[in-house]
Amino acid sequence: MGWLLPRFFAFAICLLIGGVGTTAELPLTVTVSAAQTYLRAGPSDDFYPTERLAFGAPVEVWAFDDLGYCAVRPVQGSFSWMRRCDVEDAAASADAREIGWVGVVVTDAAVARVGSQLNDLRHVTQVALEAGERVRVLEAVTVAEGRQAGDWVRIEPPAGEFRWVRGEDLALPPELAAAVATSEPEAGAGLAAAGAGAGVAPGAGAAAGASTAGLPSDLSSPLV
Repeated sequence: MGWLLPRFFAFAICLLIGGVGTTAELPLTVTVSAAQTYLRAGPSDDFYPTERLAFGAPVEVWAFDDLGYCAVRPVQGSFSWMRRCDVEDAAASADAREIGWVGVVVTDAAVARVGSQLNDLRHVTQVALEAGERVRVLEAVTVAEGRQAGDWVRIEPPAGEFRWVRGEDLALPPELAAAVATSEPEAGAGLAAAGAGAGVAPGAGAAAGASTAGLPSDLSSPLV
């Protein structure tokens, strides 16, 4: 279900960094420690912001990568986009403008695009849905012109979709904060690696092995 995002690390039970075990367990709910921070569509400042969070806002951390970004669950108000032609009303309602209806995916490998409350960008994808899966549709929208022209549905983020935030902006437990701070990026990590990874995507899940432990297997490449 999609392509795995390269070079992130998840530790479901006990973090083991540099041979030193920690007691921090993931997932873990923490709060924002900076005056404000941005959630992003991927683990880098190169990805567009999706939400702005203020000091004290809670987030649920599921993983961190070697650039010091943490994968968190979408927060209240987060949403994603799908092409309208990929979703039908499960109740066969005639009114496609109805808000809050349950949609059924009718196209195999239909992608959900990460939406933003701060801009109109929607080109990052993490999850591909199969025909027959259901989504909660928030509204149907028609874009008259431009790059995103066409009919869309705004949906609740599907299972397996994440947002990313700087670890240094979170009130992490000391051992986890140290692990995030000492992660060492490898050559090609980050946005460039994600682009390269898209070319080898079908086999990335097996290749990632233990590095994906503790995260749903459908956390995928942020490229369309």
